[in-house]
Amino acid sequence: MIDLNCVLGCKSILNLHRTAFLCSKGVSPDTVPIISRWAESLDKSSTCVVCGYLMQIEQQLAHKLMWDKVPLLLVLDEPLPRFFPSVFLQAAADGLLAIVSTAVSPDQSLDRLVSARIRNAFMIDNSDDIVVGYLNPNGTIHSQLDGHDNVTILGQDGL
Repeated sequence: MIDLNCVLGCKSILNLHRTAFLCSKGVSPDTVPIISRWAESLDKSSTCVVCGYLMQIEQQLAHKLMWDKVPLLLVLDEPLPRFFPSVFLQAAADGLLAIVSTAVSPDQSLDRLVSARIRNAFMIDNSDDIVVGYLNPNGTIHSQLDGHDNVTILGQDGL
């Protein structure tokens, strides 16, 4: 359950159907158009995408969603920044963006893998379904998806 006291921006989007977007490192250029088509197919009126903002593909997707006016919950695995880019402020003002951090404390200095696992678990546990842009069968996300049947995989190697 998301603690609404820890969410910045438009909290009402959390009442929408939440779809987590996860992606393993090493996404191939062939998968990027598939992810883009998936994003274009979303129902803006009933879906909120839950997405990180660490990898380039996540950043590109977040900007595309904000541009296309798709509600977005950004989940950061580090403390919230003091200042946000103007595109974030505009999306929040338009009622399309909420931001939450899974950082344990404002001065958190966890290993990147540990903080990514915590962020991914938060996204998985707080979403109605999960879309994986690219799945590395030897990666962290693969093991975190065990036991979940609400998963759609857009691109993968060796599965």
